[in-house]
Amino acid sequence: MKTLMTILIALLVALASPGCGTDTDLMASRFACESAHGCPSGFQCCGDGFCRPSGDCQAGDSDTDSDTDTDSDTDTDSDTDIDSDADSDSDTDTDTSFECDGTTCVDPVTGLVWEQDPSDEKFSYENGVFHCSGLGMRVPNVDELRTIVRGCPRMETGGACGITDSCGVDCDPQACGGSCGPYNGPGDGGLYYAPGLTGAYYSLSSTQYSDMEGYWALSFVGGSLSGYLDGIIRCVR
Repeated sequence: MKTLMTILIALLVALASPGCGTDTDLMASRFACESAHGCPSGFQCCGDGFCRPSGDCQAGDSDTDSDTDTDSDTDTDSDTDIDSDADSDSDTDTDTSFECDGTTCVDPVTGLVWEQDPSDEKFSYENGVFHCSGLGMRVPNVDELRTIVRGCPRMETGGACGITDSCGVDCDPQACGGSCGPYNGPGDGGLYYAPGLTGAYYSLSSTQYSDMEGYWALSFVGGSLSGYLDGIIRCVR
């Protein structure tokens, strides 16, 4: 009887305890669960130290819920930029620059070797032959002179001018006159010949002007052909 009274007193104390009011399922105090007498009949001491109705301990268990979020970013998108620039510079322009050594210039296209800076002295054709031979060279024909023209298409080899070493005044000399514009070429001082060459704004050739006296001379000032009896000569070999 005395033991029953002790348990009843313990229950009254538990109901008056501030902590009991926090859980409507709580029927006994922490003191009762920790006492030697244990919880009242029909109750059990749960893991959180409170007496609860048998089978309801999970209601007061501590939160054992673990966040097992296993969401993993399996983005396997790979940027495989396969843009390959296959653009290749296939510039096959021929280098037509003359190779000069201060005395002569070599044309890499024709293989001809030209006097780089001819004498300003005027020669007749006959005297020109003698002069050039003294240099180990000769007087160029009109076809050869046209190979050194630059910047005046009609006068360059294969241009509109029809005069050649084998065809004179009968081969459309009209296209061989006129001018491409004085001193507007790529050569020395604006002359219409290949860079590297200097001096001699015109040159006499070995190609006869007609059945009469005279030889074709090519002017590099504007790019034209005329008949001369004598003149400056740019020797070649």
